[in-house]
Amino acid sequence: MHGKGTLVLANGAQYTGQWKANMMHGKGELRWPDGAFYNGEFVDGSKEGEGSLRYNNGTNYSGQFHSDKFHGTGLMRFKHSGAVYSGQFTEGALTGVGVLEYPDGRISAGVWEAGKYQGPPPHGYYEGERNGLGQREGQGIEIFPNGCSFQGTWRAGLIHGHGTYRWPNGQVYEGMFAAGRYHGEGTMRWPCGESYSGEFKDGEQHGYGTYTWAAGRVYSGEWLDGRPCDEEAAAIPREAMRPRRSRRPRSKPVKACLLSAKLIDRTDDVYVPDDDDTHSWARMEFGNGDVYEGETQDGKRHGHGIYKLANGEVYDGSWADDRMDGFGEYRWPDGQAYSGDHRAGAMHGKGRLTLGPAATDGCDYDGDFCDNLMTGRGVLRWRDGSSYRGGIVNGAMQGMGAYTWANGNVFNGEFEADAGLRGVMTYADGQTREGRCVDNQFIPNDPL
Repeated sequence: MHGKGTLVLANGAQYTGQWKANMMHGKGELRWPDGAFYNGEFVDGSKEGEGSLRYNNGTNYSGQFHSDKFHGTGLMRFKHSGAVYSGQFTEGALTGVGVLEYPDGRISAGVWEAGKYQGPPPHGYYEGERNGLGQREGQGIEIFPNGCSFQGTWRAGLIHGHGTYRWPNGQVYEGMFAAGRYHGEGTMRWPCGESYSGEFKDGEQHGYGTYTWAAGRVYSGEWLDGRPCDEEAAAIPREAMRPRRSRRPRSKPVKACLLSAKLIDRTDDVYVPDDDDTHSWARMEFGNGDVYEGETQDGKRHGHGIYKLANGEVYDGSWADDRMDGFGEYRWPDGQAYSGDHRAGAMHGKGRLTLGPAATDGCDYDGDFCDNLMTGRGVLRWRDGSSYRGGIVNGAMQGMGAYTWANGNVFNGEFEADAGLRGVMTYADGQTREGRCVDNQFIPNDPL
């Protein structure tokens, strides 16, 4: 066959389109008896180039194909979960850099490998236009190391013009930017269901705008530097005015509850719906009241999923062989949270442990973890403004490091079991002294 024509294949599928040397070649449409269909390009009988594929379960893909598989850049809409993935594919699986957006607004933006989310790109990722100096200029999309993403316009390397900025927790800002800040008309939506729509200036609500609470209460009026001018609306919490930032922690071990579960609401395949693998989306209800919703493999939690414990704790992230494994976030009811790497059900690798908003003491930690313990190198930050950067062993300052007081004094030297031993003190006025520490007090070798 050569040219255009229609043929019913041996498997019952019907092809209508271009032919070359008795093979599907060029533009065409292929429909299967179960209702699935493909519309796009063919080369030598295989799906190749640009096309769209819709499965009988409602999941659909549009983008690039190679040798009958998703390969290149594409968009996948998952029917059962409602999630949408936009990014790179390799050999039919989510592999490369991309963004998966969930129905509740949360996103997983970053690096994917064989359908498994690996976490944000360590150094960020940008795809789009640039100017003659190599700066971001014009339309582009960037995924940041913290898991946030931006799609919109740039000028001279900065976000400028209209765009959409998304946080992993589901927070979204859509509107105008100037020199990297919210500036002009825009809308901010928080995961709790509250929103602000109106004018911004230098990153804060400024001008006329409307704030809507999740319960339905609405305030419309003038704003100044992130606060409503009307005293009646002054009760709006300050933290609701701007993007929420993580706070800090205790070194509490992550609970791993691996009980037998009842598998319900099983769906069709997720990432490659037309193959015979056992990757599925499922909801698991445990006998103790815990609930898991997400991807599974062979009846085990595997891929991305959300685990809600009966005691209020929540884990949102990657799983492997029924255990937390890969990048994820663990939150406790008191507000403390861990965001980072996991291995075999434990905090392990790089991560950040932050206190809840009600905590009055303790410190945030950003650094290395080993089997649920802060061990390696990292940064401790206390609420009084002091901080430590250096070696950490089992949660204690150990080895070489630098302790900075809130008044600006800095001790660089050797630490053991949370106490300084010997080193150099640099005072806020620039003077330096060598000495040792006794009962947490610095004793100069050459006192003035």
